[in-house]
This record gives sequence, structure tokens and C-alpha cells, in this order.
Amino acid sequence: MEAPPPDLGRSTSLWRNRAFLFLWGGQSVSVLGSTVSGIIIPLYAVLVLHVSTFEMGLLAAAGSVPYMLVGLMAGAVVDRFPRRRLMFWCDLTRALALASIPLTMLLSGTPPIGQLLAVAVLVGVMTVFFDVAYQSYLPGLVENEQLIDGNGKLSTTESVAEAVGPGLAGVLITVLGRAGAILFDVATYALSCLSLVLIRTPDEVIEKRPVPTPRQLVRDVAEGAAYVGRDRILRRLAQFAVTVNLFGSAYGSLEIVFLNRDLHAQAWMIGAAAAIGSTGGVLGGLAAAALGRRIGSARATWLPLLALGWLVLLVPLAQPGWGFVLVGLGTAGNVASIVIYATGAVSYRQATCPPHLLSRVTSCLRWISWCSMPAGALLGGLLGTLAGLRAGISIAVVGCFLAGLWLFFSPLRRMRDLPLARTGTENTGKTLDEQPEPSLAT
Repeated sequence: MEAPPPDLGRSTSLWRNRAFLFLWGGQSVSVLGSTVSGIIIPLYAVLVLHVSTFEMGLLAAAGSVPYMLVGLMAGAVVDRFPRRRLMFWCDLTRALALASIPLTMLLSGTPPIGQLLAVAVLVGVMTVFFDVAYQSYLPGLVENEQLIDGNGKLSTTESVAEAVGPGLAGVLITVLGRAGAILFDVATYALSCLSLVLIRTPDEVIEKRPVPTPRQLVRDVAEGAAYVGRDRILRRLAQFAVTVNLFGSAYGSLEIVFLNRDLHAQAWMIGAAAAIGSTGGVLGGLAAAALGRRIGSARATWLPLLALGWLVLLVPLAQPGWGFVLVGLGTAGNVASIVIYATGAVSYRQATCPPHLLSRVTSCLRWISWCSMPAGALLGGLLGTLAGLRAGISIAVVGCFLAGLWLFFSPLRRMRDLPLARTGTENTGKTLDEQPEPSLAT
């Protein structure tokens, strides 16, 4: 007779799920700390090291390059180790890397730009592996029907951290100084480590295999990419993510310049527009689970993109004066709709992918999304230069809005709820046999 499965502490309410609460709490403080250090370190480079524009570009790129370099193969590596243990070591490594900056301040007074670049790259690499591991670990802590609620809570706190992080960074620098502010981020990673230790759910290795050879790594990555290509819903999610990140990054690269030069916005207006936009992510995360229950989780992935996403079209209509409010509202509508979409999209992936493929599918989709962002930033600069700021930002926001058509013309339009159950077998990774999907041209 088989032994009963271990008690995962699951219940109908995530507020009584001890394991999830520890994961949620640890991830929340970690994201807040990362937001703070993401502002303090570049500020230190400008004010203290007086770095050149080129060096600032290198520092900005150092944090994102790891996503492109190791993001695709991260899932194949994550599958070979206990996910919770891997997350712990990623957090610990990030904490030690960041702690080297105030330590150098104490010993020699001025960390060189080379050290800041090395820390940014190392933290970026660890973040890639941590993010893939924790998105693959969540389905082991909650029931499938709780995934949308769980991902919504995680998205909400991430949005809150991004909203309050800049202001908190200023307060911490004033009260604790630059070194103390960086140590705040170190402390948040330490708390995240502690939260992972306190989770009692048994850690699981999906596939106990040795560290892969390059050939095995390529084969594993190809298997995850092939699963994305076979699954019609995942394929549409990937197409949407590439499109919205491309035009969203183009918009992001022009937004502040547009506010400053075309709208003649003062610093407080630019900050207010950013704050209004950030509330969209918070409200979207809070509404995701309730909206999914109300109109159906499948409809909630695409309907808000059309019902709320159109607000981004208001941005090019903004004029000097109070026009910055339109920029904030447009950004809020866009961010809210994408957060609601992402909550359902991630939940679908977590619930339906066979466990032995989940990390590889996750890293494949994240890599595709991240690679379109640098191209989008370059596109924004090109559009702003050739067509002008208002015309360039108009093209960017129209692209963001029309990206939702990838999901409208997909199997999701015929569903009320996402099929939050595995539709293939763990050995073959077969996907759901669906009816032919409608063409984008229809």
C-alpha cells in the first residue's frame, strides 16, 4: 500500500497556507530591496564615481545581460536541483555580492566601477535562476485552483515594491547613508533566505541527473522550446509577450523625454505620472483573482488588454500643463491589464506543463520576452529620432494596444476558464488537442 502524500499545508484560503505565506513574504521583501539597490547603486556611480555616460550604459546593461546569456538554459539547470535549496543559495549569493560594496566602502572608501559591474552581473545571473525556480516551485505549494490567487498576490507586492522603492531609497540614503541603504537590500535577501528555511514542504527534484554536458543542455533547452511551440495557448502567450515588450520598451525609452520636452513637465509632475502608473500594477494584482472568478480566468487574460489597455492611447493626446495626468492614466491602464494577463498566463503555464518540463518552458518564455526589450528600447530611440517624440510614442502605444489581438485571435477567446489541469503526460509532454485556432487575419 502506498504511503499517503505529504501534507503540504494546503487549504481553501492562501492566508492559512503557511508555506505560501513564507514564500510570498520572502519574495516581497526581496523585490523591495532590489528596487532600492537598483536606484542607489547607479546614483552612487553618478554622484561619487562620476562615471561617464558609456560606463553608465555598461552598468545598466550589466543587470539585464544575464537574462539573455543564461536565461534560456536556466530551466534545464533548475530541473536538476531541489528548487527551494537552489533559491536559498541564489539569495545568499546575491546578499554576499551586494555586501561587498559597503565592505569596500569601509576598507578603502570607494568601490571601483569594475566592482559595481561585477556585482550587477552576478546578482543578475542569480536572479535569473531564482525567478525560474520560484515560478516552478509555487505549484508544489498550492492547489491548481489557487494559482491565480497566489500569482496575483505576488504580482501585487512586486508592483507595490516598484511604486514605493524610489521614495524609500531616498529616505534610506538620508537616514542610513549610501552604505546603510545597500545593507538594507542585503538584509532583505537574508530575510528571504530565512523564509525559505522556514518552509517545511518537502523539497523535490524533478529529475535527478548530473550537471549537463553542453550537448545535453542544448537538447534539454530544445525540448522546452518544442513544448512551447506545440501548445497553441503558450505559443500565443509568447507572441503577445514579445510584441508588448517590444513596444512597451519603446514607450518606456521615450516617456520621460516626452514628458520633459513636449509637455514641459516639472520633476514633481514626472514623479506623479510615474506614481499614477504604478498604482495600475497594484490594482491589477489585487483584482486578478476576483476578476477571474467573475468573468472567467481565460477571459481575464485577454479582455482587460482591450477593456483597459486602450487607456494607453491617451498618452499621445497629452498637452503641457495637466497633461501629465493622461500619461499616468495611460500607463496605469496598460500596466494593470498586463498584470492581470500575466497572473492568468503564469498560472496556466504552472498548472498545465508537465513538472519535468515546467522550468525549461518558464525559462524559454522569459528569455523570449527579455530579448525583445533591448530591441524595443532601440526602436524607441529610432522612432523618436526619425518621427519625433509625439509620433514615436504614438506608434509605441498603438503597438502595445494591438498586441492584445494575439490573444483575442486565439483559443482563449472560446474559453471561459483556463484549463488549470495538466493535459499531457509527464513522460511525453503532450499538449491539449484543440480545435484549429482562428487566424489573425479573420
